[in-house]
Amino acid sequence: MKLIETLKNELREIADLKGAVNVLYWDMETYMPKGGTAARAKQVAMLEAMVHERFIGEDVSNPLGELVNLDSGEIINGLDDETSRLVNEIWLDYHRAVALPKEFVEELSHASSMAHPNWVEARENNDFNLFAPHLEKLIALKHREIGYLGTQDTPYDTLLDEFEPGFTTANINVLFGELKTALVPMIKAIQESRVETKQEILHQHYDADKQWEFSEMILKDMGYNFHCGRQDQAVHPFTIDFHPTDVRVTTRINEHNLLDCLTGSIHEGGHALYEQGLDQKWYGTPFCQAISYGIHESQSRLWENLVGLSKPFWEYYFPKLQTVFPENLSAVALEDFYRAVNTIKPGFIRVDADEMTYNLHIMLRFEIEQLIINEGVDVASLPELWNDKMEEYLGIRPETDT
Repeated sequence: MKLIETLKNELREIADLKGAVNVLYWDMETYMPKGGTAARAKQVAMLEAMVHERFIGEDVSNPLGELVNLDSGEIINGLDDETSRLVNEIWLDYHRAVALPKEFVEELSHASSMAHPNWVEARENNDFNLFAPHLEKLIALKHREIGYLGTQDTPYDTLLDEFEPGFTTANINVLFGELKTALVPMIKAIQESRVETKQEILHQHYDADKQWEFSEMILKDMGYNFHCGRQDQAVHPFTIDFHPTDVRVTTRINEHNLLDCLTGSIHEGGHALYEQGLDQKWYGTPFCQAISYGIHESQSRLWENLVGLSKPFWEYYFPKLQTVFPENLSAVALEDFYRAVNTIKPGFIRVDADEMTYNLHIMLRFEIEQLIINEGVDVASLPELWNDKMEEYLGIRPETDT
């Protein structure tokens, strides 16, 4: 059908522009000098506004409007199932985007870009107050976004729909309630048990370059295509895609924590495999995008936990790791190492959390986010609220901001 091909061609060009924007984002979190933040934020914001303007412009709305009612989302009769589904997904994105003014999109992008390096600085200096003004601005912008889009069951649901389409806070509260009921006493029982693991195995000095080489070997074995990707370092590990043929991962290295780099690479590798596996023939359309953030995270957590922490995985890779770090691991038994990497112990950092306590980190963030968006909890009270929730969920209380 000529209309759908016209629409797909326009969406491919828009996707090319988005890819260019993502290159700037990737550089901003990996190699860009700190002094470039203000200029880069302006560049990215301008381009994001251009992408937005083009997506809601006539070159999309005209052919799309011939295939679906732009107001109601009702699909025009006569389309096959595949085309109907594609048009519906495009319309959902369009319907959300067209409600947002170009100026707002530009302002939100600029604020987000300016906030990130300040978060990094606040983290380095253990000072929440350095980031607080940026967080306040972002929250205010998100409230404006809700105003443009219209409140669903709750204001938070309006934002949630972008990340988990069709899911509601009510659904998640039921799910998390069941998990919390089971996990909290289970974790407490583990903590009160007399079982100990040899955590010191993981916290010796491990050369950064050797960690890096080992992590890249694991990524290759996972099936990550380095011909269509690369690995770099970032303060907070992430995966970013420009096209299924260019999907990049990042991790971080701690020379006194063997798992930081390795689990980061495996986790991000799971995200990247999902992106590299998308069907290129649908590039630019929702059929070449992740269906939801939850599904995306399921792939990274599957690789990190169900594969990367499993006994068969380490039966194969531990001897290889011993050859890389003989001075650290030659005298260590496989069983001791396996138990060490599977230690259940509450900690303050989500990305470092074990597979049981990690879920509680997500739950407490979900609860706090709802309080911010639905109840108007102010930024100044967040450190105390955060500490209270950490104690409630994980039984530990932070003494500092980081």
